[in-house]
Amino acid sequence: MSKVALCHDIPAGVCEEKWNQGHYAEGQMADGYRFVQWDSIDIFIYFGHYTVTIPPPAWIDIGHKHGVKMLGTLIFE
Repeated sequence: MSKVALCHDIPAGVCEEKWNQGHYAEGQMADGYRFVQWDSIDIFIYFGHYTVTIPPPAWIDIGHKHGVKMLGTLIFE
């Protein structure tokens, strides 16, 4: 059976405190950062340009709610 992995490259300046699954802290929507097709993927890789990048808890919760394996990254650039 085939598996689909999605690797999300977080843009500079986006962090857990400011963005929460596409909702801006003040309640405004940020459509460029919202992902809603969880049923289309099996594995979600949260990539950042830091040595260690862990998906924010809100992203982990929504992924697990849809049965998606959530992964962070370890990189040495």
